[in-house]
Amino acid sequence: MKRTIILSVFTLLVFGSCQRNSTVELRLNHAEELMSEHPDSAWHILESIDRKALDSRRIRARHALLSSQALDKNYIDVNNDSLIRIAIDYYAKHGSYEDRAKAYYYHAIVQGNASNTEAAIKALVIAEEYAKKTRDTLLNGLIFSYLGDQYYRWVLSIPFFISCIRQQNPLTVLSKIILRKVKQFNLPPPKKNEGFLHF
Repeated sequence: MKRTIILSVFTLLVFGSCQRNSTVELRLNHAEELMSEHPDSAWHILESIDRKALDSRRIRARHALLSSQALDKNYIDVNNDSLIRIAIDYYAKHGSYEDRAKAYYYHAIVQGNASNTEAAIKALVIAEEYAKKTRDTLLNGLIFSYLGDQYYRWVLSIPFFISCIRQQNPLTVLSKIILRKVKQFNLPPPKKNEGFLHF
């Protein structure tokens, strides 16, 4: 009799947990479906989910990733990585290449908002590696576009201009700085006669 009661309680707990998880999953799926065309609605759905219902690392990571995406799509600049860090910590070793690429892309967005250009570029380089393994051309385009923005921001920084003004040949300084950054981020070196890096 005692064994039957324990088994019944255990079954109810498991069933209740599964049902709660499936409800959260449905709401996350719905938010993801709305994200492109109605990011404000997606954000409201994500905000309405009880944090206690996010009872697994996978669910918390997915919620954090979708929330970071919704914030960005609603033009809400976040410069603290505590939310996207939940997704990064999980997707660093789990999930699809697309999820991993998105996690690092939105981490780069947060770093860029915090004016931490080097951290943004590092995150984008990781995002690019994962995105290459997907067929998501939009995601690849977003990554490359933001990477270009970060390089542009970095090149136009005041210390860069001061160092260029002090030199006789500003393009030589730019070339050296870019080549140093290429080595720092383990990017492939530019090909001969490509752009202004080789005179």
